[in-house]
Amino acid sequence: MTGVCNERPGVPRVGFGAVEGRVLPAGTIGAAPAAVAEASERYANFVLYSYWRSTCSWRVRTALAAKGLLGTTEIRPVNLLQGGHKSDEHAEMNPMKQVPVLEFTDTVTGETIRLTQSMAIMDFLEESYPMGGALLPRDPVARAQAKEYAEMVNSGTQPLQNPSVFKKIEGLGKEEGVGRQFAKEAIEDGLASLEAKYT
Repeated sequence: MTGVCNERPGVPRVGFGAVEGRVLPAGTIGAAPAAVAEASERYANFVLYSYWRSTCSWRVRTALAAKGLLGTTEIRPVNLLQGGHKSDEHAEMNPMKQVPVLEFTDTVTGETIRLTQSMAIMDFLEESYPMGGALLPRDPVARAQAKEYAEMVNSGTQPLQNPSVFKKIEGLGKEEGVGRQFAKEAIEDGLASLEAKYT
């Protein structure tokens, strides 16, 4: 497709002249199914793959409870200490070999959906299930701040203290305990920053 931005008297020009690109057929991105159902009826058979020591998994469990869905969600343990997350079966669900994974059925399309990453799962639950406890404030500033605080932990603190990280550090030939000290300092710095921001 090629096109040129039109100019009209009295109307400022918008764009940069000739453009070229591919036009996607209508409905290919985020298309809604022909039959639209309420989320409470549309999504079913929830299964949460998680580990009891995983704080990411607990985020999702808390969100499911707030939305009244935890009681009907099957919890399938993935033992991280035994390497369950590295199995071929789990890697097929989540190529990053992490928990949690939320699996469910779209009863409109018949598709089995698997969502990974706790924040993305919580966004899905918040948007699809407005009933129950709200996970985020309605005010746009407060909503952004809530996400900001969550990401200070989710992106800025938690990844630095995971066992896979400090074990990798010690595996690089560093003396024993250096990795754990790195993780400890990451937690302290992250929580101090969160406290400073919050107060």
